[in-house]
Amino acid sequence: MALPNKEQAIRHSNSCIFDEKVGSCLLSKHLKLERNAQYAKNVVNNRADVRYAIGSHTKAYCMKYDKWVKENEFVEGCKSFEYSDEMPIYVDTDEYLEQQELIKQAQKEYDELREENEKRYQEEQAKKAS
Repeated sequence: MALPNKEQAIRHSNSCIFDEKVGSCLLSKHLKLERNAQYAKNVVNNRADVRYAIGSHTKAYCMKYDKWVKENEFVEGCKSFEYSDEMPIYVDTDEYLEQQELIKQAQKEYDELREENEKRYQEEQAKKAS
């Protein structure tokens, strides 16, 4: 990422949620992420950096203090920070799993239609050639 000047680069590095020194909840071993279906009603993250890191529909949870993590705690650091380079624990809601199943079904139907159209096109081309 290119930043226009040194001051903005320093400001960014002091609040980067991917920097261990910031103590972001994103890098804490106590982080659990709850994935929700991608519907407008489930938007919980509005900060661009948090949306980039975990998505706009994913809730962050601190397992050490048994509480939901607020967006600002990603930048300001969290009390329970203990660095981990492991992936956080993901928990999928039923609504998320249902949506994923719908997406898979739609993709399967799309692929079948595409194959059908391709076959029909090939048959038409063969008729034209003969």
